[in-house]
Amino acid sequence: MAEKPTTTPAKEKAVPVFTKAELIESAHVLKTTPAILTGALYDIKKDNLTREEAERALSDFLKHPVKNGGK
Repeated sequence: MAEKPTTTPAKEKAVPVFTKAELIESAHVLKTTPAILTGALYDIKKDNLTREEAERALSDFLKHPVKNGGK
């Protein structure tokens, strides 16, 4: 019985992965400030993210309402 040939999928593009520190340093690329991006990435458990993941986290963060400090 002949073995099935194994084929590799077409060359998949490697998606660059960045550390949180690298993303925060380059916050201007996402059109934001390092402070805002730090807040957006605060609850993310992963240490390495793609640009798309960082953009999604930033978008979700900016949608949250700002609450009064309880004064």
